[in-house]
Amino acid sequence: RAAAVARQVCAGACLEPTAVSAATAASLGPSSRSAPVERYGEQEWQMRCKLAVAYRIASHFSWDQLVFNHITVKIPGSQKLEGGPHFLINPFGLRFDEVTASSLLKVNLAGDIIDRGTGPGVLLKQGFVVHSAVHAAREDLVCVWHSHHADTTAVCMTKAGLLPLSQEAIALQGRGSSHP
Repeated sequence: RAAAVARQVCAGACLEPTAVSAATAASLGPSSRSAPVERYGEQEWQMRCKLAVAYRIASHFSWDQLVFNHITVKIPGSQKLEGGPHFLINPFGLRFDEVTASSLLKVNLAGDIIDRGTGPGVLLKQGFVVHSAVHAAREDLVCVWHSHHADTTAVCMTKAGLLPLSQEAIALQGRGSSHP
């Protein structure tokens, strides 16, 4: 059942009208590489696919709040590039269930758009500022996930925050952070 749900939720995240997924392209061999893989490179395309799937999973479990949550990933090796590191984020106005690998924006730490993907590519800078602060402070992190999930929001609104009252809460002690 879980595999069926995963296939349904993730369907289309990496498939574009003019291309095949990176996994399909890889199985066909180097002469059949898709246009997106050629445009972005293998590592970035894989990261784009994973992030698009993360957005769709978030939508499936209602971890989105219309268009006001974001998930960002750092593109591996991009810190060595001019203007790096580079990050991927959803364009403003696209619902989480609409995000595809090629619709993602590529931005730098200042929020300047490096690549608009396949859409109009508008960045909600107010949304990215939280992510850029975390990515700048924690260069070891690859992904930052900002959510207004109802249960998490309720816990965060209490003075005490997450109390060590269960195995699950104890496992998270000292691993969370907040932005004032």
